[in-house]
Amino acid sequence: MEENKDIICVNHKELKEILKHYYKARKPVFIWGYQGIGKSYIVKELAVELKIELIDVRASQLDPSDIRGIPFRTDGRTQWLVPEWLPAEGKGIIFLDEFNQAPPLVQSSFFQLILDRKIGNYTLPKDWVVFCAGNPAEVSNVVFELPAPLLNRMGHIWLSVPSADEWINNFAISKGIDSRIIGFIKFKESLLWKYEEGMTAYPTPRTWELCSNLIKDIPDREVELIKKLSASAVGMPAAIQFSAFVKAKMSIDIDRILENPEMINEIPEDEIGTKYAVLTELPVRYKKDRKVLSKIVKVLKVLNEPEWQVMIIRMLKEVDWEHMNKTMHTNAELKRLVESLCIYL
Repeated sequence: MEENKDIICVNHKELKEILKHYYKARKPVFIWGYQGIGKSYIVKELAVELKIELIDVRASQLDPSDIRGIPFRTDGRTQWLVPEWLPAEGKGIIFLDEFNQAPPLVQSSFFQLILDRKIGNYTLPKDWVVFCAGNPAEVSNVVFELPAPLLNRMGHIWLSVPSADEWINNFAISKGIDSRIIGFIKFKESLLWKYEEGMTAYPTPRTWELCSNLIKDIPDREVELIKKLSASAVGMPAAIQFSAFVKAKMSIDIDRILENPEMINEIPEDEIGTKYAVLTELPVRYKKDRKVLSKIVKVLKVLNEPEWQVMIIRMLKEVDWEHMNKTMHTNAELKRLVESLCIYL
């Protein structure tokens, strides 16, 4: 299935808004998209925002008996014990992830729940809804074609791979992704998500988050360890480029730039990756020492690139917004910078 084949293609923000309407209507929907780009994350985020429950089920790991339940005999008749994971009350979403990787018998066991909100003598409570998700066949080792009647009774949405800016501004900064990864993805957007047939480890938003967790406390000087750890998460080709990016940052004296802000514009154009690495180091310095904030502001002012100013300010806010807000009362440069960027922030 290609992005532009026959269903609407949306970004993460649009997906959440559409899913709100599906929940309100209590109608099932199938979310298509490549692996590791945040399909389940958006559903979880929606449940938190709506203050409802979420039952996250990997359909591909279930047997038919996990859905219909176990039969037992009573008064000469067969009844079914309802699985404990099916809700009896409340409000929420049953999220059937990897649905098209589930064997046909498992899929057929879910048909009645999706179509009629029932399984045998069990009825889904009125304030619950079923959402499904799956990856397209070209990036999955095993998928099973969904029956046309089932497809026709659900909505269908394609979640696009986020752009680097979308991922950085809407996820990476707020989740505290390692600043070196943020700078690298800003520099090398094509490596946010890159899959080729046969790859075992490869870059996706999900594996970059894993990489961040692995390297967060490792200093730049241990670049070989960073390369090995990142390779385990995002694959060797991406790790080689990422570790080179980290190594390049070590060639720049960031303390000198903080003392002489104009030096940020002296980094050659053909070393733009190094410039990105230096800029994303600024919030790290702020995290270590709040006193450096005024120097960072001077660097951003000299830089005079709104896109980067916005990104760094957002990263600084995630470190300590209370301190920044307090500092604006005494630092006119910071106040003017934030106010000039407020339309973007």
